Amino acid sequence: MAQIRVRLNEALLKSIIKGEESDLITNAADDIVDAAKDLCPVRTGWLRSRIRVAGANHNEVLAEAYYASYVELGTRFSAPQPFLRPALDIVAARRGVKH
Repeated sequence: MAQIRVRLNEALLKSIIKGEESDLITNAADDIVDAAKDLCPVRTGWLRSRIRVAGANHNEVLAEAYYASYVELGTRFSAPQPFLRPALDIVAARRGVKH
């Protein structure tokens, strides 16, 4: 299965949440999921429905549709339509973090 996963750097997460603890890490990851779902191109809605928080520490955002990486990164037949990286950038900017 060709999933795409974004593992959130612990230092970046801590700076996004300004040093707060694990429930705020989950909140930051949830904000990234919400932004990714807003940015995600929709044809059937399957990809959007498969974006979620993952990882033992809730420090990963996972888009588990088999074609997620093709949408995010593009192919030789289609242009990229990034939604995960821009979502991270949006949440970081809202929280005043430069990365």
